[in-house]
Amino acid sequence: MARNNTKTQDGGCASWLVVLGSHVCCMFIFGVYPSFGPLFVAIQGYFNATSASTSWILSLSLFLELGLGPLSNVCVKRFGYRTTIMTGTLISSIGYFCSSFAPSVNALYITYGVLIGLGYSLILSPCLGIIPLHIKKRYTLANSLAVLGSGIGPFLLTPIIQLLIDTYGWRGTFIVMSAINAHMFISASLFAPPDTTSQMKLDHVPCPTDDQDSTRRHRNDWCATFGRIVHALDVKLICRHPPFALEIVCAFVGIGLGSVAVPSFIVLYANDLQLSTPSIVSLLISIFAIGGIIGRLAPALLLLIKCINSGRLFGVSLLLAGISTILSPHLTMYYVTYAVYSALYGFFVGIVFSLFSHVTKDYVGGPNLTAAVALASAFSGLGAMIGPTVAGWLYDVTENYTASFYFCGGCSTFAGILMLTVEPITLRIQQTK
Repeated sequence: MARNNTKTQDGGCASWLVVLGSHVCCMFIFGVYPSFGPLFVAIQGYFNATSASTSWILSLSLFLELGLGPLSNVCVKRFGYRTTIMTGTLISSIGYFCSSFAPSVNALYITYGVLIGLGYSLILSPCLGIIPLHIKKRYTLANSLAVLGSGIGPFLLTPIIQLLIDTYGWRGTFIVMSAINAHMFISASLFAPPDTTSQMKLDHVPCPTDDQDSTRRHRNDWCATFGRIVHALDVKLICRHPPFALEIVCAFVGIGLGSVAVPSFIVLYANDLQLSTPSIVSLLISIFAIGGIIGRLAPALLLLIKCINSGRLFGVSLLLAGISTILSPHLTMYYVTYAVYSALYGFFVGIVFSLFSHVTKDYVGGPNLTAAVALASAFSGLGAMIGPTVAGWLYDVTENYTASFYFCGGCSTFAGILMLTVEPITLRIQQTK
């Protein structure tokens, strides 16, 4: 009986359909933001807005998408994976549609930043967290195939978005994107709940009461409420798993502050170099996407090497992504070396995003993955709100993107060094517990 169950989880058609659904979700929720460059340029030119003010659209959306991860964890426990992801798809599709009627950049903060960010927050953690509940033995392969969608997304969406902008303008592009985004309803229908975790309910956290002492009873009510919140958000995972706490710090600095803004600034930097014709923009992002596709598949092979673990590879990739970003403003042969940088950066960041949920699973275990990804995403979201805004402000002050690349690259480099040096210590602490 156990053998048949293992086969169903690791090789059954329904299990791999879950991976397919996650792949499509990742293609949209991760693929849209690197493809935002052409829309970024069109919106900035239409409203004659500064880089900092326009960056807030992306920053706010990413902050909510990643920062509200714990909310998605609560919704999954209450309503299940399928309902949560369908709700997120509905909200984000409405956000795209409403963005087409935005009269100002401030309105886009609500329609694109809030609605799309909120909708995607309900999709991100569940679509990755459900995989280890269906696939166990081949999880590394399944995770790579799912996250591969975030590399294919920019490759497919960037030329489509550019074509839509040329044909219908940025307003019409948002309407079409609303319809394309709605395809995640089909993906959500594939997320059959595992038998052991379907429709989980929030447990009651007991707290002592004393009916004869009203003051103590009031205090106990607060204790019970706080306990239920902590239990629902699974904040205890941070204290229980020191390596996971380190990953959260590195996600905040290396991904949120250091990586989120770079794809858009690659396009804007090309604009400063007078290379920003539609064909050049599409080519750069396509090259970035191809590097990302290879990077997202690479861990499935690299982790077969005994001396490499997921945390170490995660740190090395952050380090190399940061160093390449710091060096990028000094490239002189822009048609050649800048394209090479885009490919290398896409490759390193592809490994980072492919390993994000894999490292989390290794630190906290498969059953806690949805909650842990939600918590780590929340800190990434906080960084994602700050990083693009600071990078845009640095451009407005200096009138070139060199300082912006230094800031983003420095954050990723620091996170990579921190991961490589501190992770062995945290693993040792966890083993002694």
